Amino acid sequence: MVFPKYTHKDFSENLKIVNEEFCFAPPIILAYVAAILEQNGHKVIILDARALNLSNKELLLKLKTFKPDLLGFRAESYHFHDALECITYLKHGLSIPVFAGGPNLSYYLEDTMSYRQIDYGIIGEAVTSLPKLVAALENNGRISGIEGIAYRENGQLKVSVAIPEPLDFNAFPFPARHLLPNEKYYSFPSQRRNFTIMVTTKGCPYKCSFCAINCLPYSERSADRVVEEIEECVRRYRVREIDIFDATFFYNRKRDMEIFSQIIKRRIPVEWSCRTRVDLVDGELLDMAYRAGCRRIYYGIESASLEVLKTINKGITPLKIKEAIALTRKHKIRTLGFFMFGAPGETIETIEKTIEFSRELKLDFIQICKTIAKPGSKLDILLKTETGRDYWSEYISGKSGRNCPPFPMPWTDLSNEELIGYLKKGYIRFYFRPSQILRIIFRIKSIDELFRYIAVSLKMVMFLCKWRIKNETPR
Repeated sequence: MVFPKYTHKDFSENLKIVNEEFCFAPPIILAYVAAILEQNGHKVIILDARALNLSNKELLLKLKTFKPDLLGFRAESYHFHDALECITYLKHGLSIPVFAGGPNLSYYLEDTMSYRQIDYGIIGEAVTSLPKLVAALENNGRISGIEGIAYRENGQLKVSVAIPEPLDFNAFPFPARHLLPNEKYYSFPSQRRNFTIMVTTKGCPYKCSFCAINCLPYSERSADRVVEEIEECVRRYRVREIDIFDATFFYNRKRDMEIFSQIIKRRIPVEWSCRTRVDLVDGELLDMAYRAGCRRIYYGIESASLEVLKTINKGITPLKIKEAIALTRKHKIRTLGFFMFGAPGETIETIEKTIEFSRELKLDFIQICKTIAKPGSKLDILLKTETGRDYWSEYISGKSGRNCPPFPMPWTDLSNEELIGYLKKGYIRFYFRPSQILRIIFRIKSIDELFRYIAVSLKMVMFLCKWRIKNETPR
């Protein structure tokens, strides 16, 4: 399993420095796939080229030492061509089959499989289809009857789509973290090492128009399994901080309170953070979460404009946002607010209002992104309807070069340059003020954290100075 390096894209929702520095997370999906393969008797390695700082040449040398029979990749739309470049290089050097999985295979199967470097595609969940495919390849068996795969027969693409079945997330093995360099990972707000990420749910029950995660069926792992994985991380991998990457933690209050109760009862020495909505927290839940090690909550705030919140189907109000942030601070849990500029109905006035709102909330951290039409989201459907084009398909197939999707979006008059300018302005006005600098300094727990903040701050200053020199100040 290979996780290649990737480059920043102009169409990315984040600034380049945010993509590079905010969260250096382990490739947890590859670790799940590796665990599934190991569970079925196969020997696996994971090469995280980012964490190990490996060039394609160095990857090839390590793989030649391992002598694999098969290479596996995760094909994500944003970084598809980065992965394809790595696949092409390694396949040329090894001359072995390659399989790829991920959302790209579900949304853009034919475009993805048009590249002959990819021999097999895994459609949907790999937990049943991948072991069957590998077993068939190992034993020279038939693959035509395996559901959930794409392959070629006599040069023609053949697709065997899996019959949707209820997903038993509890049946998944824990990610194969023993194959990862766990000491390498961190996030900008994290304070302890080793650091890792977890997922305890799949999908999302809410219907925000900018998100594609809610297209997936929602499923949960039991409280017992979640706590067992947390304990394994702490005892086996010396993890001291976990970022729960669920789209919406706290959705099942009963399950989550049981998770907190078990962490407290077992006295597991761990700190953790999570992502949730402002309308899912209350005093009792926050008290239990803090006692169980919760030290940061990342809230999807998006905008200070009620009109914008309505157009993206967020289902919250600025008043509710204020109440949730104040309540979280009261329970000694740090807060990070996710914001987005350029949503339907966005204007310069609403952006300025949101920037001021981020300062008024007394958040500890913020992250701001551009609103883009993520593959599979309702905004992606709107983009196709308004323009008559499928820009992501064109990007994957190579028809549009490396430019995707277009700006301005059909739902706003703001150009890409203006949006980038306001992202930078939002970061400057939030982070580069004495009160915020002092708040961060007084909460630093380690030399590692201090050096990380200094390094990122210097990069941010240099990044923003270059922007100033280029006179990119938005109108």
